[in-house]
Amino acid sequence: MKKFLKAKLTRRVSGFTVFESLVVITLVLCFVLIPTLYFHRVMESFTNRSFFYEFERGLTHIQSICAMRRQVGQVRVQENEVSLSSNNYQITLFLPEEIRTINRKSECEIIEISSKGTNSSLPKIVFENARRKEQIIYQFQFGTGKFRKEIVSYE
Repeated sequence: MKKFLKAKLTRRVSGFTVFESLVVITLVLCFVLIPTLYFHRVMESFTNRSFFYEFERGLTHIQSICAMRRQVGQVRVQENEVSLSSNNYQITLFLPEEIRTINRKSECEIIEISSKGTNSSLPKIVFENARRKEQIIYQFQFGTGKFRKEIVSYE
């Protein structure tokens, strides 16, 4: 029995030390956190692109509804949302966190769309992305109802 206890006590136990365990935990945290931070930036970019895609699609759609039904429509640009509407149809888009509107006239800018789906006042809708230091400008073209998108970078 003494030999058995002595063999148990003198046998070397192999395993990780505290320092080795801390190094492994640190490496695992780095491998988890770095992609998470990158994923957050990718999601912000996707959200911004998705907003502008939905805005352009909604604007084209509301113009075609106004032209087909001979109704007057509106584009209402506010501080944190954009509404596109006609008599029976409305789309409200909320701006992503880093996008803001630059209204030239007042808090709420209203752009009228005629029953032909056009606009004769040639207004501009300006969005700003401060993090990327750029302005996205939508300029209506005279008589056609189409718009032109321009991205201007500033420093």
